[in-house]
Amino acid sequence: GGAHATNGGAGAGTVGQGNNGGGPSQNNGGGGGGAGAVGGAGNNSSGGGSGGNGIQSSISGTATYYGGGGGSTGTNSSGSSAPGGGGLGGGAGPSGTGTANTGGGGGTGGSGIVIISVSLGVIASAIGGTHTVTATNDVWTFASSGTWIPTPVSPSVGIGRSSSADTSWRFSNFIGFAKTSISQGASGPVSLAGIITKASLNSGSIYYLNDAAGTIGISAGTNSKKIGKALTTTLLSIQLPPL
Repeated sequence: GGAHATNGGAGAGTVGQGNNGGGPSQNNGGGGGGAGAVGGAGNNSSGGGSGGNGIQSSISGTATYYGGGGGSTGTNSSGSSAPGGGGLGGGAGPSGTGTANTGGGGGTGGSGIVIISVSLGVIASAIGGTHTVTATNDVWTFASSGTWIPTPVSPSVGIGRSSSADTSWRFSNFIGFAKTSISQGASGPVSLAGIITKASLNSGSIYYLNDAAGTIGISAGTNSKKIGKALTTTLLSIQLPPL
């Protein structure tokens, strides 16, 4: 967000990143803008302006404010010089510290953070970050520089697959690859497009549904249905024909 000033206009926030700072008074600067709100105005009687609030997110599994603006204090000797409070997620002025791992402002800004949240059952494992689990998501948190290397769950069951000898039913009803094993009559997440992980592919080859239930291969089955192309020996680009 924008910085405060005591003898000038309020600092301007960067579009898409933060809000403007608060307007100054004669003796006290305005608070820094936060991600969710502009900074508070300075006041000759009550002191520096408070920082603007950050934006609340529950991506980590806990509702937290990020990017709060820092509070301000005056620079002139006359009048009040009481520091302004930090916005939610930010620190008070002039020496307050922004909340750690929220990117909040203050005399000392709060450290930043990177959070990656993925629906359960999509990533089998990953290298990097601190891994936690919520009721619905796998979460990886980085409080410092790092690298995230995920391994997707390898789909093994095609939706529309049947143990029935009627291969035409399987071919006409196939719509994608289940991300996890799904029992007959149950529901679950399905990859309809994109790139999935499969073992022992022939790189560069076109793949089709085979007659054997739940299998694919480089030769078309009795009822030909193209399902994708192998980009490598382990990555398959799903390329289903229009229904």
